Amino acid sequence: MLKKVSRSLLIIVIILMAYVGCVWCATAANVTLINPVISYNPVLKSSLGMNLTLNNTSANAGSPISLVALAKYPNGTNIGPGYTITLTCAPVGGNFGVSTGTTGYTKTMILISSINTNFMASAPGTYKITATVHDPNGVYWDGVANQTVTILATPTTVPVTPTPVVQTPTPIVQSATPTAVIQNTPTATAQANMTAGGSTDLGPMLPYIAIVVVILLIIILIVAFLWFKRTLRLELKKPSAPADGKSTVPVRISFVNGLGMAARARSDTDITLESSAGTIQNVVLQNGRDFVDATLTTSREFGPVTVRARAAGKEAKAALNFVYDSAVIDLAVAPGTIPADGKSSANIIIRIKDGSGNYIAPLQEISVDLKSTLGSIASPVKMPPKVQSVNSSITSGDVSGVAAITATGGGLRGEAMLTFEGTAKRFCMHCGFTMTMEASQCPKCGLTPPSGVDAKQCPTCGTVIPESAAFCYHCGARQPEVAKPVQPQDPGANKN
Repeated sequence: MLKKVSRSLLIIVIILMAYVGCVWCATAANVTLINPVISYNPVLKSSLGMNLTLNNTSANAGSPISLVALAKYPNGTNIGPGYTITLTCAPVGGNFGVSTGTTGYTKTMILISSINTNFMASAPGTYKITATVHDPNGVYWDGVANQTVTILATPTTVPVTPTPVVQTPTPIVQSATPTAVIQNTPTATAQANMTAGGSTDLGPMLPYIAIVVVILLIIILIVAFLWFKRTLRLELKKPSAPADGKSTVPVRISFVNGLGMAARARSDTDITLESSAGTIQNVVLQNGRDFVDATLTTSREFGPVTVRARAAGKEAKAALNFVYDSAVIDLAVAPGTIPADGKSSANIIIRIKDGSGNYIAPLQEISVDLKSTLGSIASPVKMPPKVQSVNSSITSGDVSGVAAITATGGGLRGEAMLTFEGTAKRFCMHCGFTMTMEASQCPKCGLTPPSGVDAKQCPTCGTVIPESAAFCYHCGARQPEVAKPVQPQDPGANKN
């Protein structure tokens, strides 16, 4: 019901605006718009009007007489540019001030519709001055006005109060064979006579009236379109909110027209609300209300968030950010100690912790770079959106010690420590290759450790090793070769 009433009021306003615009245009053109009947007659044409005014009707020979020749349309308004006015006198002998030495003067109108000049004759007599206005397009008949002046031979002059003579244009009805020359152009052979209890000529104002009316109609149509156009608007009262999982953001949903004005709901309208992060509940815009409020609760996620509203086939969206005050990358390494054997590894859990000690997840993918002072580590590691933790690993080397692990990404940083312990080992006493403590033979030369009761001491580390050992099993140092003692010979062995 409210929709029908609004549309009816708008239609009434549009009709009133159109009527006012047309009346204004008609007033500007001096036209009466009451049951206009337009007829065209190729034979009947209206005549232009011509007024010829003199300041004196007599003067001494050689004295000037001022005159004004004013041309008008048939409806009484002054003519526009393009028409010509011609001044002549009879008998020949008079001169016009604007054209000294001639008996006639013709001027084409540009900005004004009249000629102001002087008439002067040197010989006494009676002169007839004629003013003629001509339409070069042939739409109107010529307008003519005459005045008679007397030029005296004596210096005595009789002052006469100038009397303006107004010529009344009289339509000329052509016979079956008109003597007037009919122009070939359509505008020359067709004259519109507007009848409304009398005839009124639109003249040159008709194109301007049409342009103004068209502009008014276009404006009215645009305003009507914007008035009935309805869009959904979604407003967030905060540009950002803490990513703590408990903060709230007020949300307002409303309908507006194309002019930005609030539009009241014509019935209860269900509004569906969605958010890329956090939680928000659907609401209902009640009949007669122009807005409804909702609440967005943040989540423990940080980054850009988009909120969308859908209702009655319309959609609106708005954006904000879930932010943290401070945060670091938390690295958890397990186990905390591994053998420095070149093959053992430890797991690394990567998470982001805010200033309150809560783990938060990014809403956009983050790349985390990992570095370690010992061993080898897998890097970089991608942390997908809405994921609180990702894993990586580190493998030990042959060097023992404490490895410092650092992580950077998304403007955040974190550190952790891992201990590499040295493993018990021995060396092959035959070739010096490294062997495990439980190995029964050398993995390189395949020999078993030497044995025997004879022993010696390693000059490098002091460990007691078998006499036949070429390398120390404890430090791996090569042993100096020991010269074999010369066996004493039996003196009787060389006797024959």
